[in-house]
Amino acid sequence: VVKGYAQKKGVDDSGALRWGILVLVDRSDIVTSIRGVVVRVTLVGAGIILPMFGILFWSLSRMESALVAGEAKQRRLQVAENKFHRLVEFAPDAILITDSAGRIVLSNQQSEAIFGYRADQLVGQPIEVLVPERFSGAHVGWRERYCQAPGLKLMNRSQNLYGLRRGGEEFPVQISLSSVPTEDGAYVMAAVRDMTEPRQAEAERERLGQEIRLLLDSTAGGIFGMDLEGCCTFMNRSGAEMLGFDTDGLVGKNMHQLTHHSRPDGSPYPLDACPLYQAMRMERACQVTQDVFWRRDGTALPVEVDVRPLYHGKVCRGAVVTFVDITVRKQAEYALLIAKEAAEASTKAKSEFLA
Repeated sequence: VVKGYAQKKGVDDSGALRWGILVLVDRSDIVTSIRGVVVRVTLVGAGIILPMFGILFWSLSRMESALVAGEAKQRRLQVAENKFHRLVEFAPDAILITDSAGRIVLSNQQSEAIFGYRADQLVGQPIEVLVPERFSGAHVGWRERYCQAPGLKLMNRSQNLYGLRRGGEEFPVQISLSSVPTEDGAYVMAAVRDMTEPRQAEAERERLGQEIRLLLDSTAGGIFGMDLEGCCTFMNRSGAEMLGFDTDGLVGKNMHQLTHHSRPDGSPYPLDACPLYQAMRMERACQVTQDVFWRRDGTALPVEVDVRPLYHGKVCRGAVVTFVDITVRKQAEYALLIAKEAAEASTKAKSEFLA
């Protein structure tokens, strides 16, 4: 019973008088007791709930950070993938990527230009569709052996590799292989270069070289080239025969030391005085009407020499030397000199006799 409600104590609802015990309690005592309980419950609840809220907020913060980091990583991966695809797509060579079973998983636009297949037509196809039928069986074995020992490999030109266009045309290729390890396994990337034009240009150079060689070999005089070090770069057949050498044996040899080391009287011929050397050093033509080249057997060959600087653009790269054997001319000059001296002696004797 709380003070303030004493008029109802001991009386029931019907108005009959009943015995009872009246207790007088101050309201502040009850409120204080209840307040203490409430405070204790509040403190206990706060001690439980606040850490839970802290853990919840910390977990949400970690999840948000992880989500942001994951999105950033995904963006970086996407950027790297896009960059890789752009590099592959705009590569100057045809790029073909195959899985371990030899199925094509990626190709670039240059592959379409070379082989004639669109990317969607190649994906999922075995790489052997791009190999001539006469090589396709052996190619499977080559591919399997490469997968067993992968690495960077440039296929040798001497292997005479060929590709197969969509229309069935074979063409020469140069291939570089590399292995690309990924989480899904190793992939093989092949860079394929169409060698049709380079091979044609090489064949044309060889043809022109043979024609020039035939032209040089058909001349009666000797012709040879020298680099800036005075070493022979080529010599025609007539020149080699006059000097007693094989044409291949002269290439790379220093021509002054080999054939022009001495003067006609046998004394040393200094390099600084050599007209061949002077023509290159001064970059001007030089002609010597009487000189000597020394043969392989050590005998002297009287020659007339003409030296011309060899230019590549405006830069002197060496010299071209032409020479002719003047042995017959020297003999004719000597015979003429003897005849002239004999005629002069005869005339003098005749004059003396008549006197």
